[in-house]
Amino acid sequence: MPINLALCFAICAVLIAIVSAEDPYRFFEWNVTYGVIYPLGVRQQGILINGQFPGPTIHSVTNDNLIINVINSLDEPFLISWNGIQQRRNSFEDGVYGTTCPIPPVLKGDPRSRT
Repeated sequence: MPINLALCFAICAVLIAIVSAEDPYRFFEWNVTYGVIYPLGVRQQGILINGQFPGPTIHSVTNDNLIINVINSLDEPFLISWNGIQQRRNSFEDGVYGTTCPIPPVLKGDPRSRT
C-alpha cells in the first residue's frame, strides 16, 4: 500500500509541474535586406529576410511566446504586417500605418548593421 501511495504522489507532483509550467519562448533574429529574386522566372529586386524570399517559416503552437528582433538594413523604413496572427496583449497585428510604426533603417556604421 505505501508504494501505491508514493506512486500516486509522484504522478500528482509531475502533473502539477506540467500544468504550472510557463509557455515556451522562441527567439528569432531577422535581417531585412534587398536582393535579387526571380518570382515567376522574372528577375527583379526584392526584400529578403535573412537572405531568403519568401522569408523564414515560423513553426509555433498555441501559447508560444515569439520574440522577433528585426534589423532593417534597407535604406528606408520597413513595416511588417502580421495578418492572420492572433497577438494577445497588444494590437499590432494589422500593420496599418499609425497603429504599427515602421522600423527605421539601421545607420551605416551602427554595430547592429549587417550589411
